Amino acid sequence: MRRCVCDSFAMSTTGSNVPVVLRPASQSDMSEVVRLQQLLAGSSEQNLQTGLWMNRAVTFLRDASEAGNASVVIAEHPTKGDELIATGVAVILQIQPTYWLPDGRLGYLQSFYTEPEWRGRGIGTEVLARLVGWFGEKGVQRFHLWTETDEAVEFFEKRGLRKSIDVNMFNPPPA
Repeated sequence: MRRCVCDSFAMSTTGSNVPVVLRPASQSDMSEVVRLQQLLAGSSEQNLQTGLWMNRAVTFLRDASEAGNASVVIAEHPTKGDELIATGVAVILQIQPTYWLPDGRLGYLQSFYTEPEWRGRGIGTEVLARLVGWFGEKGVQRFHLWTETDEAVEFFEKRGLRKSIDVNMFNPPPA
């Protein structure tokens, strides 16, 4: 995976080059990042109960990024700088050290989203490159992500990531 060291790149939109700024999210960007995460989660009734989880998510992202345990990369709309068109969140989790992860530091690509009308223009690829680069800078040897759509699986596989194993996930029995 190549590392991107640029602050912006040009993409083609109707034949013209429009600069899209990719940068680390600032503390003031975190609410907009969480808004994009809400779009990723979908619009089911359960996901729309936003108040508590969204406030907690903003606080988590602010604290974790300030502590160096999260990287949040954003892409700004080319003409509306306060509007984000893509975001990715990577976190480092501390788990019990194991034979396959001797230091117990596990990377997790927690969320990754590009607004549908901006897909296919290389923005997501650049966001992913920065997050993977950040894991490398932090010495994280392995990272995981979960995805539920064939489109997302195809996106990640085209960029050199591979499925490792099928995992059975379980939920606790209803109360």
